[in-house]
Amino acid sequence: MESSTIAVPHDTLGALLVGVALSTIFYGVMFMQTCMYYMRFPDDSLWLKGVVAAVLAMQTTNVALLGHASWHYLVDNRGLPDTIEVLVWSAMFPTLLNVTSATLIHLFFIRQVFIMSGRNWYLACCIFLMSITQCALGWALVFLGLVPMIRQESRAVQALVPSSFAITAATDVSITLSLVYYLQFRKTNHERTDNIVNRLIVMSVNNGLLSSTIALAAFVCVFLDVGYATIALCHLLGKAYGNSLLASLNSRKARREALSDQLRRSGSRKTTKKTLTWNAQSHTATQDSDTVELTHMRPSSPGVLVTKEVARWSMSESPPHIAPRLSASRNGAHVDAWAV
Repeated sequence: MESSTIAVPHDTLGALLVGVALSTIFYGVMFMQTCMYYMRFPDDSLWLKGVVAAVLAMQTTNVALLGHASWHYLVDNRGLPDTIEVLVWSAMFPTLLNVTSATLIHLFFIRQVFIMSGRNWYLACCIFLMSITQCALGWALVFLGLVPMIRQESRAVQALVPSSFAITAATDVSITLSLVYYLQFRKTNHERTDNIVNRLIVMSVNNGLLSSTIALAAFVCVFLDVGYATIALCHLLGKAYGNSLLASLNSRKARREALSDQLRRSGSRKTTKKTLTWNAQSHTATQDSDTVELTHMRPSSPGVLVTKEVARWSMSESPPHIAPRLSASRNGAHVDAWAV
């Protein structure tokens, strides 16, 4: 008597399901951060608001397509190994959205590196080329995978996967190391200013650590042949990029308030006079003793460190309205509070 066998689903479909669940959670956090961003910073430039809106739109579409892919594998084709072995279009198309949104976010942080490095074109262009390369590889993977004749020769497609993840991780690490280096270079021997710089360094490391770790994990999974676990990590990576961008933007207000509080506490112990003369026309204020200088730019230039307008006031008095970019100078110490 011939024994009948029941087809067993792919052993990594569970990893895909877990990845979809985690990706949805990451998306929920990103959506909440997006709402907070638009409420807290209504005066940000249109291009920055556009980047945030584009990233949110792409990741929203990504989540919807992942839901379709999960239904296709786990419900419609449950127990059909021949169908499960083939990537459905809704599992591949989100890769386009992920690499495109990742490139937008890379460009945002590359702009920071460019400004922090004193307009180092060589460094910025090198990182830019790495980001564009990973984007091109991602697009190539999708289009080659959707062509039936090429898809049958899976080796041609699989050869691009590790390269894409490796370049993505290298881009994240390069951006993080560049920001940390130039922030470390700005340290002084003054405790207060160094504390502010240390906060910015920690923020830069945290932003790059999550995305680069996921990219490296996906790179390793390619060689371990764990199937859909690699796809799950790929979609997690897109949400990690979105959250790193929004976390940087939303933390600006807290950093500015911390900087202002430190300057007030520092000045209140040393100021002997409380008279303040404010010239609204020239945007300057003078004080006979112990003043602290804050410089700022208009909010249309997030991330810009070089400033143009100057305001001076006594630290025992409340300062006038300050635009989002702060740069504090006291007794020879200098630190820039960048926008993100």
